[in-house]
Amino acid sequence: MVDRILNIAHRGASSLAPENTLSAARKGLEAGADMWELDVQLTADGELIVIHDSTLKRTSNVEDVFPHRRPWQVHEFTLDEIRKHSHVLTPGPYVGAEAQEDDGEPLEEKMNRLTATLRQQQAEAAKLDAAIAANLKEMGYGG
Repeated sequence: MVDRILNIAHRGASSLAPENTLSAARKGLEAGADMWELDVQLTADGELIVIHDSTLKRTSNVEDVFPHRRPWQVHEFTLDEIRKHSHVLTPGPYVGAEAQEDDGEPLEEKMNRLTATLRQQQAEAAKLDAAIAANLKEMGYGG
C-alpha cells in the first residue's frame, strides 16, 4: 500500500519554466514535487527525444520549414531533421520564462546525477505499480 499521494510534476514545473527541461524539473522539485515526469517520443529513425506533444507544431517552426509535411508528427521526422531545423524547445515564448544561464555543472556530472535520480524514481514507480496492482486485486480486478 502507498502511504501517501505523491506529487509528480508533469513536464516539471511547466508553468514556471520551459517544459521538459532541467530548469522545469528543478522548479518542480523546489515547489514541493516528489519527482518529475517527462515525455519521450521516437523519431522516424528510432531515436528518443524529449518532447510532450506527438507533433512538432507547438514547440517549433515546423509549419514554416516543412509546410507540406502536415500534421508534423514527431515520428515522421528524423533526429537529424529535427536538429538541423532547430525544432527544439526554446525558453520563454509560451510560459514567459527567461532564458536560463548555464549552471556550471559539467555535463558528465549532471548526467550521472540525473541518471541516479532516474533510477531512484524508477524504483519508486515499480513500488507504486505493485501497490496499484495489489489494490486492484483486493478489489477484485486483475488476476
